[in-house]
This record gives sequence, structure tokens and C-alpha cells, in this order.
Amino acid sequence: MATLYENYNSGDDEAHASQGNFWHAQTFTTSAGHTTSSVKLKVYRTGSPGTITVSIRAVDEDGKPTGSDLATGTTDGDTLTTSSIAEWREITFVAAYSLVIDTQYAIATRALSGSSGNTVNWRDVASGSYTGGRFRNSSNGGTTWGDAFAATDFMFEVWGDPIAPTVTTQSMRDVVGVTATGQGNITDLGSASVTAHGHCWGTSVDPTTADSSVDNGAKTSTGAFTSAIANLTPGTGYYTRAFATNSEGTSYGANVYFVASTDRAGYTWMEGSNFRGFDENAIERKYIHTDDVDDTAVNGEIEFPISSNWAYDHVAAADPHTGYVLESLFDAKGDIIAASADNTPAKVTVGANNEYIVAASGETAGIKWQTIPATDVEVSELPTATYDDVQDYINFFGDRTLLSGGAITDNGDGTVAIDSLTGWCKETDSDTAVGKFFDFAGGNTAALTDVTTNYVYVDYNGGTPQLVVSTSLLTHGFKQDHILIGTCFRDGTKTHFHQVSTIGIGRINRSDMHHREEDPVHRATGIVTSSVGTRNLGVTTGVLYEGNSRHTTLPFTTPNAGTADDTEANTLHDADGGFATTDVGKTVHNTTDDTYATVTAFVDSGQLTLDADIFISGENYDLDIFSYWYTSDSGSTWTEVNGSTAISNSQYNNIASGLASLTANRYGVHWVYMEVDGEHFHAVYGQGNYKVNEAEEATPPSILPDVVVNYSVLIAKIICQEGTDTLTILFPWTTVFTSTLATDHGSLGGLTDDDHTQYIRHALATAANDFLVASGSGAYVKKTLAETLALISPLTTRGDIMFRNATVNARLAKGTQGYPLVMGANEPQWGGGITLNGTLTLGGQVFDAGSGDAEIDTTGASKGLIIKSGYALSGGVRVQLYHNSATPAINDDFGQVSFIGNTLVNGGNPADTNIQYGDFLCRAVAVLDEAESAWFRWRLMNAGSLDLAMTLNFGGDLTPFGFIQINDTKKLRTGGIDDDYFTIDAHDNDDAAGTVVEIARALSATDPEFQIGNNGNVLRGSRAGLLGFFNVAPQSQPAHIVDADGTLGDITTKFNQLLADMATLGLQAAA
Repeated sequence: MATLYENYNSGDDEAHASQGNFWHAQTFTTSAGHTTSSVKLKVYRTGSPGTITVSIRAVDEDGKPTGSDLATGTTDGDTLTTSSIAEWREITFVAAYSLVIDTQYAIATRALSGSSGNTVNWRDVASGSYTGGRFRNSSNGGTTWGDAFAATDFMFEVWGDPIAPTVTTQSMRDVVGVTATGQGNITDLGSASVTAHGHCWGTSVDPTTADSSVDNGAKTSTGAFTSAIANLTPGTGYYTRAFATNSEGTSYGANVYFVASTDRAGYTWMEGSNFRGFDENAIERKYIHTDDVDDTAVNGEIEFPISSNWAYDHVAAADPHTGYVLESLFDAKGDIIAASADNTPAKVTVGANNEYIVAASGETAGIKWQTIPATDVEVSELPTATYDDVQDYINFFGDRTLLSGGAITDNGDGTVAIDSLTGWCKETDSDTAVGKFFDFAGGNTAALTDVTTNYVYVDYNGGTPQLVVSTSLLTHGFKQDHILIGTCFRDGTKTHFHQVSTIGIGRINRSDMHHREEDPVHRATGIVTSSVGTRNLGVTTGVLYEGNSRHTTLPFTTPNAGTADDTEANTLHDADGGFATTDVGKTVHNTTDDTYATVTAFVDSGQLTLDADIFISGENYDLDIFSYWYTSDSGSTWTEVNGSTAISNSQYNNIASGLASLTANRYGVHWVYMEVDGEHFHAVYGQGNYKVNEAEEATPPSILPDVVVNYSVLIAKIICQEGTDTLTILFPWTTVFTSTLATDHGSLGGLTDDDHTQYIRHALATAANDFLVASGSGAYVKKTLAETLALISPLTTRGDIMFRNATVNARLAKGTQGYPLVMGANEPQWGGGITLNGTLTLGGQVFDAGSGDAEIDTTGASKGLIIKSGYALSGGVRVQLYHNSATPAINDDFGQVSFIGNTLVNGGNPADTNIQYGDFLCRAVAVLDEAESAWFRWRLMNAGSLDLAMTLNFGGDLTPFGFIQINDTKKLRTGGIDDDYFTIDAHDNDDAAGTVVEIARALSATDPEFQIGNNGNVLRGSRAGLLGFFNVAPQSQPAHIVDADGTLGDITTKFNQLLADMATLGLQAAA
């Protein structure tokens, strides 16, 4: 993110206008070196000035802008505010430019397409106090600049980025033995003080301070410097670079290559026609061949010239033969000459193949040819190390091994034969013992133990190898002077066996292959997955092994989101990002435009370097993301969903069709894998819509994406219930993916403890019919049957009925006794009657009205009661009335049937359409003192247009215990046969009051009541009723009523007479 370096940004009280060739500038002085990327000016517009160009220029010795633009940028002047208060407008340069510390520069502005009415106005202070520069103006397009307004300063800010120092590397000098002197030069301190400088070196190109280095500390000025380099290995080639560090980073010079000198002072050798060699300081020199020499330069060389006859300055030599080598000493190929004890040349005859020259104080020349034992070959060490040669190294890092041979053959007698072999092991069973190669001629083992596994070893045995056998690996398995040859199982005289591999130098590779074949990638530590946020994941750092290769993994916490706050190529800027070195290698997702890049370098907590240019200021990002995978064709192809940050709680992978929705209360399983490099991880949708125990028992899918199969390791199994945000996370290194819901209650031990809150405790079930009810706080409580019914039923009183209303179960209170339950428009209710919308089928059952009346009521026009017979019955439909008592009392009623309406019964003879009739037949058992049964038939007839008639037929005597009532003009008569008649007999069994025949009893005072009779047998009725009765002329009438001619006379007169004359006969006014 850019930094503000120079500014003068307050106190403005006026403005100056630029347009056309009228330009303005403000000079400034850098307080620190930096790379400027933009400036901000406080400006406003008049009219439409068009494009405004702003640039950085150098300043001449008079403090005026000069030369061409060093950096330039533009802005649209027509978008500036027109308010004279102005705005701060940033102008970004096309290319950044590095400004040198303590140097003056100029900010030049112009509006080339502007005019007098279309200007850009730069705010300033008429009497400014900025000491690093001043106001400048030009009226000729920047060709020359004036001195007007010397005290004025414009409002400006200079923004940029800090820069590191600049350093160069020079050639090495004083390369002597294990030391050398590095040379460098700091040409620019950068934007901050140099806190460290020196040299770094290594055997590979581009060494850094992380390699071998020497730091000379801080440096406050530019210039050359040297560094003392030490701890070199003679004869080894090195690359070195000078470096300088300030707060903005470390800069390096170019690579310089050199070879550390060997400690071989006095050694020489031929190179072409010239000699090369090391002088007494072990500094390499070159000796130039020429035909003759006289202390003069030869072929441009002035050091150590030498003639072809090996004579050096013959003129100056006092004895031309002293100090010369006799050619006769070189008489065999490979011979060498060395100085003897008296400094005379001595020949050392060439040695055998693979021999080396070693110092030998007892030899004439002090050297000799010989093989070099491992004990004489030094390895790098700190001084006075106890173990310091190749033999020591082999002793500690070698391991006993069968190198070749050692084939096993069954001898058929309980022993096996071992072929000749070669091996390496320690001389004794000791960590410090010398390791040796040896050959063994082979041989037969001792008798093997029968029906047992036998382990066959070759024992070094102090230099006399022998075969030994044991039945336990521990007997010889850890002994460093024993080598395992093979494993044998004896079964009588037959032996089963196999030989160990001859691993040899490939032992460590075999170990690597062992791990790769057993488990290509496995977790060692860390990499613990946890749930954070809303189904987001946190993964700790850890270690993965790929064979024997160790990989450190990165930490992840999804989502690690933010917003870029600056625009810079291949960079992610976020001052609040909290970035770390562990972010290097991760993939960052631009969630605004869905692009991706890899983090290649960590700059600081607010800046990362990327391998792609994907961000501009204001765009959002996720740094910790993972890929989700699913298949739609059973694994033939896979779909990768990049940029994921949360585990799904709604979908699973139907491998035949793709992603599918979890059904309610089901569980999804998600498999999380980490790549071998530890920088990326993947989630694979589970392939089932699971119940909880199925989810727990689910194992990793058999089909997976290639990157998961070949380059990743399983780090977590995640279970999530549909629609919830709780993640159950299991780890493959601690969890066997089986159900925790036991199928055998015997495995549920310890449930009486309070640490099994997820289970229902058996101790709650203490009484029959108890219920366990959820309390709402994550536990169950016990309820009795009554308490449970109270929870689930609205019923409160015996006889209540529960029904469903529009929304819930509701209560219908107990009804009145005898009231039927009928259906209302939407809900049941207690009613006084039953409305049938269909057929009432009694099915042979009894309809009992109890102690009240039973009533069938029909309503509506032309509606009535229809009784139909389902079978043939002579006489039509039969309706039978029975008394409920087998021995009814004298005064018991059979009941009352009332017919109100039109036709009582449609029935009878269907062929006679003019006659409709039906019978009401009542039978009774023997009553009173009558021996025969009594019955009657009540027939309704309608013949053609005849009025409705009613016939009451008696098959015997009619003995009513109540009354017979005939309304209106209807008659009680015989069947119409001349000799038919009926008798009303006052039958009084109990000698109580006699029978009363009542005719049209009076209901009002205008028609008083009369009665005829005595001794309790009375004909009673109103006056009008009796008159009507007597107007019916029967075959015979009482003499005192009927005239002599057999007819009734003036019945009124006669009746009045009867009232007066027959009082003694019982005719009297009723009370």
C-alpha cells in the first residue's frame, strides 16, 4: 500500500489557474528515497478544462523544473468539482519513478485543451511556509519557468513505495586456504538507513543471507566495503554476493565465482605450454613459457617468466648448474621428483593403480604411494571430534545386511543348506565397533526346531563367520554382528522357507518403498479439523509423510476473507489482512470476479505477492478455501466447485445424477482430504441420504477424483444433519467409522452414569404405563398415563368426545342423556333429532327409546315417512308394535303412533293404481281375562276421487283402556253390512268407576259439557257434540229419543226435555 512521503496540505487561501500554455509547478525535496506512484493535488475547475496532465520533473540549479517528464499521469478535469473549496484529486503515474533522498523535484501541471473560461485551479497559500520548494509558473508551455510569487506554495501530496538499497559485488581477493576477502559497494542507501551489509556465499548460484554469510552491521553512507569470509573448504567452488538491508528489504549484487585454494603450497603442474602452481602462501600463480628471458615482460606477463630450457637469467646465475633438476631422474612414466632431507631431488617411482601419494616421514622423499584406508579419509568436523573419518561414518551409519548369495535349500532332514554369500556387519555387537565386508562360504544349519518358525543368521563370530539358528527374533535380531539370512518353518522332514531381500545400499530406498506401498501418504501430527463459524472449517498445521519424505502442511480457517485496499500488479493488499508466511502456496479467490491466483511470497501482514494479476482496490477475497467434488456419472467424470468455504447441510451426491437434496432429518457425510504438499484441501460429497447410524458407519467412497486418490490423504469425516449447522467431525487416525448406536443393549454399559446424556435412562421407567416426554431442555421427564393424556387430549370429563376442528384437536362436551350425536355443517354436535341423508339400516337390531318418546319427523313439501318391505308379505308392509314386557299389566300402553301429513303408506296392490292402502296391524297377547288374543287393523283407503276413508276392523272385542277419538266430521261406524253393529261395553273388572264414552268434549263456556249415564257408565260430551251424535240414525235408538215413526224429531227440543225429565237417568251438567 502506498505511503505518503512529502506534502503541504493545509492553510490554502487562494488558487491559480492553468490552461493552454499557462502551466504551474511546485518543487519539493525528498526526505527519503522512494518510488513515487502518484500525487494528490487540491484542485477545482472552471468550465470544462478537459484532460489535466501532471508530471514529475527534475529541477535545475536555480530550483526550476527542467528536462522531460520523469513520471506522468492524467485525470479528467471535467469531472472535478466546481466549488472553490476544491477537492483532493489523485493522479496515478503510468510508470513509477524512483526518487533519490535529499533531492529536489517538481510537480508540473497543465490543461492543454483549456482556455480562459475553462481552467484547472490549484489551491495554494499566498504566504506559504513549505521549506522544501516553492511555486513556479510558465507561460510558454513549460519551456521556461518564472520566479513570480516566491512566497506561494501549492497544496500537494507525494505518494509512493519505499525502496531497498542498491549494492554491487566485486571480485574476491586473498583467497587463501579456508578464508577469502569479499568486496562490495553500496551505491544507494534506498529509502531508509542500511541496517546490515556484507557478503553471503554458497556452492549454488544466488546465495542469500539464509546461507553462509557475514554481516558487517549498519552503514550510513554509500561506498565500497569488504567482508572477511571464513570456513571455506579448500578446492571447493563458491558463489558469493554482496548484500545490503534496510527496512524495505535486502538487496543483492551479482554473483562472483571463486574456488577456495587447496593447502598445497609449492605444488606445480603443466597447463598447455605453461606452468601453474601454488606459491608459499598457497596462492595460485602462472609461469609463462618462452624461448629465453632476461627479466622482461613476455606475452604481456610480468610475473615469473620461465625459459624453455628451464634456465632463468643465465647471465645473472653465479653457478649455472646449481638448483636445476637432473633430467635423468625422470626415467619412467609417472615418476615424480620430491625434495629429500638435504633438499636434493629424489625420485618417487609411480605407484600401483588406485594408490595415492601420502606423507611418509621414513621415506627419502618424505612421500610414498599407497591405498588410503577409510580411517585416513577425513570428514568435515569441528576440531578434536572423537569420530572424524570415513570409517567412523560407516561404522555408525552402516547397517548389517546380506549383500549377495545366501540361497536356501531344504536338505530333507530337518536342516537347510545356505549358499555362499557376501555381507557387511560390525565386528562385535557394539555401536562403536568397526563395520566390515566379508565373504562366507556357506554350509548347513543345525537341526531346526520342529513345527516352529526358525530364524537363520550368519554370525560374524570375530572374523570366522558361522550359521546360527533361533526360534525367537529377539535372540539375534538386534545384534549388530549377526545378519538375518532367512525364515524357515520345519514340518517334520519338510521345511518351508523364504530368504530375506539383499537390500544392500538400497536399504533406505526399500524403507521408502515400504511406506509408499503400505500407505502412499499418511499423517504424522497435527492437521486437526474443527468446526468454526457456520459450518466453516479450521485445520491446524501438521506433518504429512509421503514415503520417507516429510511435508509440513499449512493452517486453514475458512472463510479467511477481506477486501483489497490497493491496486498493484500481482499483489494482494489489505492492511487488515493479517497475512503470515504460512499463506505462501495457498490459492486466493477473488470472489468479486471469481478469479484465482497462488500466493508466491509473503511481504508483510498487509501484502502478499501472487502469480497472477487479479485484484484491484475494493474487490473481495477468500484466502482459505477448498474444492468441493461430486460426480454425475458414477465417477467417469468429476465436477470441482472451487472457492468453497462451508460444509453443505442440504445436499449429497447421487452418483448417477449429481447433487441431490437431503430429506428431512437425514444426514450427509463429507470426506475431507489434504494434498501431499499441504497447501490445498478438498471435500468430497458423501454418496448417501443417510440415517444417523448409516452416516456413522459410512466408509470412504470407493470412487473418488484422481487428485484425491493419487495426491491426497483423508484428514476428516464430517457428518451434518439436514438443515442444521452442527458438524460432527471424526478423524481417520483415531476413529473406526462404525455406528455408536449399539445393536446389542449389552454393549451400553455405564448408562447409569450421568455422562451419557444422549441416552434415555432406564431408571425413569418405574411404573406401568409411564411415558417419557421431552422436557424442551435436552432431556426427558417421566409422565403418568393421566399426565400424558392431559398433554395430548383436550378431554376433561367423562363422556367428552374429541374431534378435529379446523386447526387442532378439540373437545365436544358430554351431551344430554338420550340426545343423539349428529354432524353439523363442519363439526359434530349433540341434537334432538337425526337427519338422515342416506339409508338407516338397523340390521335386525332393536331401536329402544327408553323411557321417553321415539319420534320420526319428516320436513319439507311433499315429504313423509315411507316404510318399504324388502320381501313379499301378504297384505303389504308390516309394522309391528310389541310391548317390551312379556306380561304387560292391564293399563300398559303399546305406545302411540302419530301420522301427520299426506299418504301414510304407498303400497298395496301395485296393479290397482286408483287404490292406495296400507294396514297398521297391532297384535296383543291375551290380556285381562280374555282367552283369545285381540287384534285390530287400521286401513287407509283412497279409491279414485273418494275422500280418504279409514276402516278400523276388529277381529274380536275391542277393549281399549284409554279412549278412541274421532275428529272433525269423521265417523265411527260398522263396516256397512246391515246386521253389523258395535257395542260400547262398560267393562269394569275392578268395580271401580265405569267406562266413559266421550263425544266432542266442550272446550268453552258457550258449549257446556253434558253426560248421560249412571253407575260410572257415562256418555259424555258437549251439547253440540251430543247433538251431532244423535243426528246419526242407527237401526235402533232409545224410545225416549226416537219418534214413533222411527225418526228423530226436533233433537234440540227433545234434548232440552231430556235435560229436565231424565235427571234421574244421570243426565246432568258436567262440573
